[in-house]
Amino acid sequence: SSESLNAWYGMTLWGEATGNKKIRDTGLFLFNTERTAVEEYWFDVSATNFPKDFPNVALGMIWGGKGAFATWFSGDIDCIHGINWLPFTPASIYMGRHPEYVKKNFERIVQKREGGRDFNTGWGDLVVMFNALQDPSAAASYIDTKPDCKLEGGNTHAFMYHWIYTLETLGLNEASVIADHPFANVYKKDGKKTYAAYNYGPTPLTVAFSDGTKLQANPKSLTVKKP
Repeated sequence: SSESLNAWYGMTLWGEATGNKKIRDTGLFLFNTERTAVEEYWFDVSATNFPKDFPNVALGMIWGGKGAFATWFSGDIDCIHGINWLPFTPASIYMGRHPEYVKKNFERIVQKREGGRDFNTGWGDLVVMFNALQDPSAAASYIDTKPDCKLEGGNTHAFMYHWIYTLETLGLNEASVIADHPFANVYKKDGKKTYAAYNYGPTPLTVAFSDGTKLQANPKSLTVKKP
């Protein structure tokens, strides 16, 4: 699921960077359609799709007529959950749209994983990054005390630190606010919102958010409006 989302994210980026709105908008449609499917069928964030007696809170694989708490390559719980997170990219912020579900998912992992809350084992770095979507302070404490922690093969300490401290500094994903520009997001911490937008174009861009906020995004750069 996460690899599919990364493909549509890449398609959206390519369309925006090359000025091809048809490619960009196709990527946006595919990304959001896939995201909805992930939330409902891989994660069941609304608790309406998994059977009532199903003991797990996520699936590793979805088939045409069934779901499986498994992967092709491992039965380890870090892998079964983590395969839905890889690769972490800026677009992975969508997983933080439901922080209460993130907490439930995280608690189930640490309850069942061989290392427990010792995140220097398995794919513990990814578990920490996922948990940052609902408790960035705990994740920041971990990376501060273990800056050279064990990593999953595709991860880096630099990106792990950047991911965690973006959330720790700006706050959780504020999914209730959307924008008229695809490369924008809102974060919320202590009741205060931070607005961010990346403008690929050569001229300033006014980004309008659904709560009435407007952000003047500078050309070819990331603009952040803090409270």
